Amino acid sequence: MEETQQRWQRIVGIAEPHRGGRFAALDGYRALAAIGVLVYHVAGNARLTTGGGPVAPLLANLGNFGVAVFFLLSGFLLYRPFADAGLRPGSTPRWGRFWRHRLLRIYPAYWVALTAYTWLIGLRMEINVENMATIYLLAQSYRPYFGFAALSVAWTLCIEVSFYVALPFIAWAIRRGIGARARSARAALQAQLLGIAALVVFAYTYRVTVAAQATGPGDNQHLWLPNYLDWFGLGMLLAIAVVWRDLGHPLPRS
Repeated sequence: MEETQQRWQRIVGIAEPHRGGRFAALDGYRALAAIGVLVYHVAGNARLTTGGGPVAPLLANLGNFGVAVFFLLSGFLLYRPFADAGLRPGSTPRWGRFWRHRLLRIYPAYWVALTAYTWLIGLRMEINVENMATIYLLAQSYRPYFGFAALSVAWTLCIEVSFYVALPFIAWAIRRGIGARARSARAALQAQLLGIAALVVFAYTYRVTVAAQATGPGDNQHLWLPNYLDWFGLGMLLAIAVVWRDLGHPLPRS
């Protein structure tokens, strides 16, 4: 019995957040997502994603799987402090500190990778200030024909950066807008859930009315944040559930 309890404590120790709010168990999901993206691109270059047979569809979807996991994890980890502020009275995350940490986490490593790519492989574009600013600032998704310029996989980083910029405003709108009249913990929870539902509805509406209609060769609207807000929203929903449980409230069983 004691041995069983010790094993359970070890499992809980891995699953629960460590000091600083880090979830060690999520490292495995990051690894699986990264491997999925890597295998997808290798298989694509080897033309294994377009052939017949049962393996081709699986390989072709590994890229979407990896991106979805990364976006979900971003929604969960980054929204958790904002969800905590929305459900528990107290201080709110500092927007400037949040943006500074996010940008320092993504831009320096990206600049090193992009510079190495430029020197070793080269860019298939004119080298000028406008083009260099576009790709170094991760703004290529907002210029026609530039969606996959330079490092083609950087389109996901463009979406991540736009999510970093938008998240504090989204959290503020949910807390101060939808949840402005919340006078109880349950009312605050309902406001949070309603905010996530609004994000999902907005994403689906954008996908049908904007992204699906932008079919020109230079159209990049399918690479913009609104097209993926529901993926981030699912992670944000998990963050709300974790905070709600941490406050001592039970999660619904069905």
